[in-house]
Amino acid sequence: MAMMHGFPPMGYGNPYGGYGSPPRFDQGQYQQNSTDIYTGRGNHFWRERGTGFWNNHGTSGYGLNLNQQPGHQRGQDGVLVFDSNKDGKFTSAEVQRSNDLMKAATGNYDFNNDGRVDFMERIRGNSLRKQYTKMDTNRDGRLDANEINSAGGRVWIDSSRDGKISNNETHSVYNVPGQDRWGNHGSQRLDFVDPFSRTSHTSPNRPWYGGGYPSGCGCGFGGFDYHRMSPPGGWMGTGGFF
Repeated sequence: MAMMHGFPPMGYGNPYGGYGSPPRFDQGQYQQNSTDIYTGRGNHFWRERGTGFWNNHGTSGYGLNLNQQPGHQRGQDGVLVFDSNKDGKFTSAEVQRSNDLMKAATGNYDFNNDGRVDFMERIRGNSLRKQYTKMDTNRDGRLDANEINSAGGRVWIDSSRDGKISNNETHSVYNVPGQDRWGNHGSQRLDFVDPFSRTSHTSPNRPWYGGGYPSGCGCGFGGFDYHRMSPPGGWMGTGGFF
């Protein structure tokens, strides 16, 4: 990133506060998401045509990459889930439905992944796609944090890795556990989810003190926050997560 005019060189009274080595500062991250992430317990097989609906029916979810690593790691990455019946609880059926919702938004109605779309899948897909359009209040094709929250959406991180959804494992889109590219853990905001490009974006939540998120220590001068390009007005520049 180009140095802004009038700022001292990095490492010598740098604008983040503190002296010493340049800070590790994260501007937020784009992540690649994936559908049909296995989230249940036991067998993961979709039903074959002609069998009972619940026979060999696994639970799939819409995976959110939160740890900046390729693939989906249960217990570290998240799954998007909507409380479709508004009862304040989240079930595996709602995880599955949320996954199908994100697929339907893009016109993919092959919910059982057999390579064909039958009559019932088409009816259900049209219904889910209309629901997604209703959630997308600003009509930009993606769901931002406010839209997800208004629709009852949460981020489930299966910390226990048992495939069950506990109350303490679902998180607000405004306060999602995660880690930056250096492995530091902290709190982040899920800015938006875009099923068309299968991407999402997260931004680190700022601490109450100013000076951005330097990796080093030392007393700072408040300084500028490159992420917001405005003076945060704090007085310390100690280490942070992002």
